[in-house]
Amino acid sequence: MNRCARQPLLIGWVCIATTAWTTAQELELPWPVSHEDPVAHEQVVARRDAGKPFWETQWVVQSDGVLTQFPNPGSQTRGSAFVLGAFGLRGLGAQVGSWDGAAHWLAPLLRRPGDLLAATLAERHFAQLGRDPSNAALRHFLVVPATATTPPLARREQLDRELAVRLLQLRQAKEAKSELLVVSRRSKDPFLRRAAQEAVARFDQGPRLPIVTLAALELEFPQKVDLWFLLDASRIPVRTDLAAATRSSRESRLWKQLTAVQGPLSPYILSAAQATVDRPDEMPFELARTWGRARVDQCLMAMRRTGGRRTRLDWVALSGCFEVDVLLSHLQKRGVACTFEDGRLVTTTWWPRYEIAVTSNSLVVRYNLVKGKFTKTLPRILAVAKDADAGLAADMPEGSAWPPIASLPVAGPCTATVKLSPFVLTITKSIDAGAARAACRVFADKLVAAGHERVPADVTASWQRAFAAAGISPGPDGKSVKIEVRGEALDLWSWWPMLR
Repeated sequence: MNRCARQPLLIGWVCIATTAWTTAQELELPWPVSHEDPVAHEQVVARRDAGKPFWETQWVVQSDGVLTQFPNPGSQTRGSAFVLGAFGLRGLGAQVGSWDGAAHWLAPLLRRPGDLLAATLAERHFAQLGRDPSNAALRHFLVVPATATTPPLARREQLDRELAVRLLQLRQAKEAKSELLVVSRRSKDPFLRRAAQEAVARFDQGPRLPIVTLAALELEFPQKVDLWFLLDASRIPVRTDLAAATRSSRESRLWKQLTAVQGPLSPYILSAAQATVDRPDEMPFELARTWGRARVDQCLMAMRRTGGRRTRLDWVALSGCFEVDVLLSHLQKRGVACTFEDGRLVTTTWWPRYEIAVTSNSLVVRYNLVKGKFTKTLPRILAVAKDADAGLAADMPEGSAWPPIASLPVAGPCTATVKLSPFVLTITKSIDAGAARAACRVFADKLVAAGHERVPADVTASWQRAFAAAGISPGPDGKSVKIEVRGEALDLWSWWPMLR
């Protein structure tokens, strides 16, 4: 997807995040901190060499549920709203304005694909808030009665319980099965109950829990589409390593910058560096707390060419589970005009020129000025992706105005699916078999050139061999050709360094 196509989505989600925060209230520092004493260069280097954080910051939850950090680089007497308070909308836009910056905010989402809250770095979250993150303590926390005395704090406690379940599952803490079974049977919270059920199923090596499919929803699909793109989060494996590697990369870069300064540094500069590293990992929790938890099972986008090089998101639908009541309350507090009837929230002012409709199992975004008819007939991409067990799929229909996509070894209308584990790329296109073979070989060489100095040579070599040895066979309709690239050791995320 090109930059023009990504920008509306990015702006929309940034706007969502920005409205989630309130101004931090005045607080006394929870412990004495020297505001004048700088940290000598030698001490900064020693902290780095010892593997210590940039600074020992403390997270403090206010009575209204807002998370603040001390010390605050901008104030001696008040905590800073942790996630966005330090740089606001313009600063966040600068953070995600490049692939390099966006990588730090996208990588956490792969901790539990499709689950917003589960993208939080749970161990750091609990440790910074003074909660014992041991398995025994988390098991006890799941079954004891709630202790919060105010709605905002009760909300945080509710999310903490779900995060505890996710952490126990990540650790494969099978000794927690009894507590998880209690939660799965007794909890009235659908998100917490689902998390407990998933953990038990994983411990027992049982089948995946059923998801909410787009095919099961009452949807109307646009008829005129230049590019369909499908993401099935239920078929994308958990990748905690990417978030860890991205966090480590940012830490290394900041340490390099700070230690290059030969003079002393303020504790506030060091605390700001620590916040810069921590924010992407804590952002999912704060978003879930304020505008509602979200579990996305499938996401389907319809893109259009509007002339020249301009692209437009015409329509997008997400299936899963959404906290409509929390979202409604949040939008109303922010003065966003919306209607709510029969469990369906609709707003046309949240995102300019787009109508957003949310129910407990769907979220649909529609461009208000889109021209053309809609139909209830399912796009073929849904059936193709299901048959291929694909996590990612794209379809350029016949007559599409979409230009050739550089990431595919063929140009023009085609269908592509990607199964991530084990990796299988399948492309179906009306093309001569010899031309398809030649295109794969050219693309293999391009991969090596693109990954030069960023991706290890053995990785690019394995991908080059896989494309050069791609299977070419007649397509299902007898007119097209099916190109299949597969490899047990091929990992799509090995190209993650290309974002930087």
